[in-house]
Amino acid sequence: MTFRTAAFTAALATIIFAQGPDSFPILDGVIMRQNRLLEELKDIIITGDYDYREMNRNGKVEKTINSQRRIYRKGPDQEYSEVVSLRLNGVALDSAGVKREVDNLKKQGKRSGKTRMPYWERWRSDYDYTNLGERVWNGIDAWTIAFAARQADKGYINGTMIVSRDSFDILELDFKPTKIPSVIRNMNFKIVFARAYGWWLPARFN
Repeated sequence: MTFRTAAFTAALATIIFAQGPDSFPILDGVIMRQNRLLEELKDIIITGDYDYREMNRNGKVEKTINSQRRIYRKGPDQEYSEVVSLRLNGVALDSAGVKREVDNLKKQGKRSGKTRMPYWERWRSDYDYTNLGERVWNGIDAWTIAFAARQADKGYINGTMIVSRDSFDILELDFKPTKIPSVIRNMNFKIVFARAYGWWLPARFN
């Protein structure tokens, strides 16, 4: 099933000829697709897997967290999540243990609040974008788009997104915060999307 209607295709054809210093036709298509998703799927509830690894300076894994998160989304500035279950170094935690570990991550700044995602219109002007070229992602023709925040502030990120050339859906996001806690040398995130309800939605967080 696809929701890429004739009207949507015509709109994409129109924006290909957009002009201006911040013109980026692929991003126009991505933003339109995300807006359409919110119109079609109101009050989205997504359940996804979240994998976390903490490594020392030598690259040895010292801590692993495997959890399942439920994400509630109504829009770019109306999203929150809750942890449904959590395993710490392979051991399942009870509700008290889950709360303790989540609070600990928040305290250390490893589970931040709102992220100003580069594919929402309201934060578009806060980023610079570069098309890194075409590629094939799991059999799907796609583009790799790099994005860099114009300010190193909390909530902003730098990274890349893989975008379907056919539908302008986001297939994968790889990024790191522009601002991280001083006790951490590096912090990387990956969100892999999967098809559900006719759309590509976040499915795995690493």
